[in-house]
Amino acid sequence: MTQNSSLSDLARILVLSEDDTVLRLAESELRKLYTVSTASSAVNAIRLLAESGPFAAVLTDRESSPTGMDSLLPELMGNYPQTALMVFNGSTALTPKDATIH
Repeated sequence: MTQNSSLSDLARILVLSEDDTVLRLAESELRKLYTVSTASSAVNAIRLLAESGPFAAVLTDRESSPTGMDSLLPELMGNYPQTALMVFNGSTALTPKDATIH
């Protein structure tokens, strides 16, 4: 797969969460502005990247499996370096620590 990005690629987001409620809520809000694909595991996210990528960004729930993230991060860094990775908290109770961007 080539890394040539078109304008339509800029509006494509992949959301990864093991929580179906988080996936549904993220998709319903993001689809107002973006084309959204969802994955319930890192394995599914990697498959979608290979089949449908590139995406402008991958958004993942902080609570996703650490072992899954261990496989997703090298895939993104190695094959999709222009894809942004954003980690979010699916909790409804945010603290100042949760709102900090590192």
